[in-house]
Amino acid sequence: MPRYLPICLNLEGRRVVVVGAGHVGTQKVRDLRDCGALVHVVSPRASEEVRRLASEGRITLAERRYREGDISGAFLVVVATDDPETNAAVYAEATAAGQLVNVCDDPPHSNYIFASRIERGPLTVSIFTHGTSPAFARRVRRELEAWLGPEYGELAELLAELRPQVKA
Repeated sequence: MPRYLPICLNLEGRRVVVVGAGHVGTQKVRDLRDCGALVHVVSPRASEEVRRLASEGRITLAERRYREGDISGAFLVVVATDDPETNAAVYAEATAAGQLVNVCDDPPHSNYIFASRIERGPLTVSIFTHGTSPAFARRVRRELEAWLGPEYGELAELLAELRPQVKA
């Protein structure tokens, strides 16, 4: 089992390709957009939300099957399809190009994984099990969410405001 390094990526303005636009792909698009990524989606079928984001110009969408070259130039690749052949093709292309790729729910074919997370303003707590049990990570997240109230987000925002004064 690989050991993953918890790391936070700055995706602001970076090209990210999501292959697949069902429930999981749509959630990934939402998360990536929230981080400022330039999201391009390739999927023969897209959720209403993904279509809406594309029509608003907030993402780009190729409503068709994945083709070799679709991930060219991407900083990050997310594969969220239920088609093993497509998943394998994207993984192989991304790996050959040295790109960061995640095939959702398939850690052996991913060189990064997504953590379960809690967000309270600028405070983010990530929980993961190195891909061994995402369901357990979600359970721990739910338990911590009950304990980690909104006041932690407010405190984090206050500390962010005070930091420049303290550093000076």
